[in-house]
Amino acid sequence: MLMTEISPILQPDKSCSLTLESTVRELELSDLTVDIYTVGMELSRRFEQNPLAPGAVLLDRDRLVGVISRQRFWERMSRPYGLDLFGRRPLLEFHELTAVEYLLFPGSTLIAAAAQQTLERSPDLINEPLVVEVKPGIYHLLDVHQLLLAQSIIHQLTTQLLQEQTQARLIQAEKMSALGEMVASVAHEILNPVNFICGNINYLDNYGNDLLEVLATYERSFPQSSPAIAAITDAIDLEFVITDFPQVVASIRVGAERLRKTISALKSFSHMDESTPQPVDIHACLDDTLLILQGRLKNTIEVVKNYGKNTSVQGFSGQLGQVFMNLLSNAIDALTDLTRSKNKSDWKPTITITTELKADPQDSILIRIEDNGIGMSEDLQAHIFETFFTTKPVGKGTGLGLAITRQIVEKHQGRLSFKSELGNGTCFEVLLPIHLHIERERNRVKMI
Repeated sequence: MLMTEISPILQPDKSCSLTLESTVRELELSDLTVDIYTVGMELSRRFEQNPLAPGAVLLDRDRLVGVISRQRFWERMSRPYGLDLFGRRPLLEFHELTAVEYLLFPGSTLIAAAAQQTLERSPDLINEPLVVEVKPGIYHLLDVHQLLLAQSIIHQLTTQLLQEQTQARLIQAEKMSALGEMVASVAHEILNPVNFICGNINYLDNYGNDLLEVLATYERSFPQSSPAIAAITDAIDLEFVITDFPQVVASIRVGAERLRKTISALKSFSHMDESTPQPVDIHACLDDTLLILQGRLKNTIEVVKNYGKNTSVQGFSGQLGQVFMNLLSNAIDALTDLTRSKNKSDWKPTITITTELKADPQDSILIRIEDNGIGMSEDLQAHIFETFFTTKPVGKGTGLGLAITRQIVEKHQGRLSFKSELGNGTCFEVLLPIHLHIERERNRVKMI
């Protein structure tokens, strides 16, 4: 009769090395295997030699037949006539009489998943060891106590991680709140002198034109200038000054107006503490966000606007600006990374923004932000809305952007969805109701 047996794998305490992604293969396993035609006395001797083995794997010509647990074996052998019935007979007969259902796990099974399936079994099977296929055709046994102990450690790690994530999220929220207040304050301070410049440009233009007119009148009245005036005229290149002065004023006007719009957009974007929903012009909100991101677009990424009928929704302008900021920033990141690695002369990085009114299921507006980047894999798509999940390097991304984006959209009673395919870019769709459903409770207005 064939018997193949190796002592249980004794490993040091691995609790300190367990992670949330640890698998059953990493736990203490026993590889006691016996042929199904081995007699009972031989298995009894092997159990005595290997006190840590929770049971034995039954094989029939290397084919898994079942499991005999140590407890079930000794319970049967200790009964009256048990030794006579099974001691000199093959384990096949013992197994046919006492066989129970067993669990078989691939070695790559997560500890948490294995523990959940184990606890879903009948309480009568709590002492039955679990079968782990560490390699194709190679079976080891895992004691349930070891699995539950590891699950307890995993639970502690999960709790600790959730606490750390919650703390990080609170810190991030506080940081964003403080940053919003600072941006609003700085924007207000900058906007005052910018408005002063914009308001005085017209006076500067008028005064300059008046002075140039006086100078032209002098030249017509006194065509023969004195040597001193001629020297100054040559030194300052008067003809160039007369030609360039209007252009300088025009450049100052364009720059000041652009700065005023940027500061106004920042001021609007930083309004994150609004207490009640107000009408928000979606197109103006998108344009303000694009203006803030103009430095990242760098004239290399084309933005195509397909705006529908101009409309507004009820909501919070600062929070909706955050939604568009996150979605557009992700699109810019994807296109920027692809631009660095792409050498196709016929490819132009493009972001297309489309808005349209929808009547079904209710009056709403659909905002579609689409890029022609590389797209996302199915594995990545399954995780993008998870808190703290990010593909960006440490220090560049927090993993909060899309998670917060979805929360804001849902707070506005809307829906955030996306479509992506490797090689064909990504498209995010934000569906927002034009009117929010408001519930009055205890004389307070709150969003459902």
